[in-house]
Amino acid sequence: VLEKEPPDLENPLLLMENVVLSAHVASASARFDPARRRRVAEEIAPAARVHDLHVDAETEVFTWMAHEASLRRRTDQPMVCLMDGQRSLWASCEKHLPDDMVEILDLLHVTSYLWDAAYLFHAEGSAEATAFVRDRALRILRSEVGYVIGGLRQMATKRGLSKSKQKKLAQVCNYFHRNRDRMHYDEYLAAGFPIASGVIEGACRHVVKDRMERAGMRWTIDGAQAMLDLRSTSINDQ
Repeated sequence: VLEKEPPDLENPLLLMENVVLSAHVASASARFDPARRRRVAEEIAPAARVHDLHVDAETEVFTWMAHEASLRRRTDQPMVCLMDGQRSLWASCEKHLPDDMVEILDLLHVTSYLWDAAYLFHAEGSAEATAFVRDRALRILRSEVGYVIGGLRQMATKRGLSKSKQKKLAQVCNYFHRNRDRMHYDEYLAAGFPIASGVIEGACRHVVKDRMERAGMRWTIDGAQAMLDLRSTSINDQ
């Protein structure tokens, strides 16, 4: 979080290698611009409205997204779909959203898998594990995911990992391999595209989780929906 946002062009952080700046979760602060705060709630509210338990929420949300894109997207405007590696989400993206969509795998989930791999070779919390993740994260940011996958498999062979650890490492490698076409991070950054969804997840936390998951709370579907409607109305200053 920077004292001044956006930062001045002379800010030393902008001149450092391997530094990526992203918007913080400003929607939870009093300083957040009211108009942008309302926009956050306006975007999240439709996704929270699933009145029928028998409705496929994933399909409903992607159908809404496709409709919004058809209304709001300008000619030749790039459109990005930034998600984790859940296969059903990408299947819905392919089914409902435009064919020229830029698909990006959330970097936060990539690093989570890298930590899983690191702890197969090094002790948790160790400097070696941190260096392991740092090296491979930088390689992935340079779109060298193929080298990362090959290197992990070679390490498993050389280190003689147990069968259980080999199985876990295979899951990591398969995850990267399956999503490799969504991991051209150097190209995304050069184009100014986001590569992590923290600001969106933070907004969902602010609108939904902060109100719905307080201590001791239990909700019926109808009650939860009514509260989300009120929450969205309140945050929209309506």
